[in-house]
Amino acid sequence: MKVVVTVIMLSVLTVASSFGLAPTLVLGGFGGTGSFSLSPSPSTPYGDVGINESFGWRQAFGSGRYFSIASQGSVAAYAATLQGFLDNEAIDAELGIPSGANTMIFGGGFKSSDQNQSGYGSYILPYWSGEYRFARTNSGLQPSLTYGGRYVYQQLGGDNHFVEALALKLDRSSTVRFDGYLGLDGAWELWPQQPILSSTGSATSSLRQDGLVNLSVGAQGLAGYFLVWNTGLSAGVRVSNANEYLNATSQLLPGSEARLTQKGNASLAWSPTRSFSASLSAEAQNDAYLTRDALTSGGTLTTSKLDVISVGGGAKVSWTPDGRTYFVLRANGSRTFSNDPSFPQWSFDVSGGVEYSF
Repeated sequence: MKVVVTVIMLSVLTVASSFGLAPTLVLGGFGGTGSFSLSPSPSTPYGDVGINESFGWRQAFGSGRYFSIASQGSVAAYAATLQGFLDNEAIDAELGIPSGANTMIFGGGFKSSDQNQSGYGSYILPYWSGEYRFARTNSGLQPSLTYGGRYVYQQLGGDNHFVEALALKLDRSSTVRFDGYLGLDGAWELWPQQPILSSTGSATSSLRQDGLVNLSVGAQGLAGYFLVWNTGLSAGVRVSNANEYLNATSQLLPGSEARLTQKGNASLAWSPTRSFSASLSAEAQNDAYLTRDALTSGGTLTTSKLDVISVGGGAKVSWTPDGRTYFVLRANGSRTFSNDPSFPQWSFDVSGGVEYSF
């Protein structure tokens, strides 16, 4: 855990210093408290204290080329029913190369954690992408085509999977105060740890494969001089050959992961002075399963299709007396509702800290 964070910091600083430019580095400490519950377990209150870092660097070269790199990481000691450490790490890099009036953008990075409260143990998520961004037209339209991929490794749970995706996006910037977009994307997923089951519940040689199509729309803008707003909506469908065997009734349930998904998000960021800023965010998601029925607490089928609703939000307040030392307060919460008693869960946390920008 600590080794991972150190490696990230050293690699990032080495890259930045090789170009002879000073990176933007923020180091801080924090403490907080919270609680979480994963159904059917009771709630678990906890307290934590830790350190965090964030880094950002962007360098423009001649002829419109650029390179950027960023990292975030934190390590916290927490006390709950069990005591231990929590950590998370992330690093992201991007390279932009002009192609005539258009631009090619290549990106990649990873997210990881050795100790966390997800229930899946250690995880690492490497990802990569390539985007061809067309020049903006006189009317403000800018189309782009993106290929992306990622691999999700989780120590526990059997949910490792590989994803390839293709996205078409149309961005519209009419004024400095408004920008909107429309996107259409599709993806293919391979789940090597989830074999397709036979009628008796035994594993076959076939593996789970999913296909996804998603339509999204969003906008962002400036209200007055100090308030930035952002909102987005999306709707998609997942088709899958995954199935599930219900031991309680010796039934094979086909199409167990096929579902319709709707998402929405919104955020506000307010910064009336250079020394003070505040932000709010909220999101919601509904997964309506097409063929999978909800289960009772005893594990038998109901007559209702499984439906899962997740909501969450957060708030952050920051104040600085000198542009380098920042006092930060954060609060986050989430809750999941379902007609299946094995799905509901909730969490919340509040924390405060001090960060210093070098």
